[in-house]
Amino acid sequence: MNEQPDRKDAPSLRDLFPHLSEKELVEVEETLCGYLGALWTIYDRISKDPVEYKKLKASLAEREGRKTKDKTP
Repeated sequence: MNEQPDRKDAPSLRDLFPHLSEKELVEVEETLCGYLGALWTIYDRISKDPVEYKKLKASLAEREGRKTKDKTP
């Protein structure tokens, strides 16, 4: 089960980048929203194609396996 953290517990952009001006924070938020929008579009297209979705899941599983191996002493 994927539990989402409470939104109140998530750091704000101001928390992450306290040194930025308000104008810079707006730019960071716009850029982040653009990237997330692009990622969502890519995922949405892949998830609607069974062959590509299977490839994505296999790739992610392989990557997770490599990360697990790297952590093993």
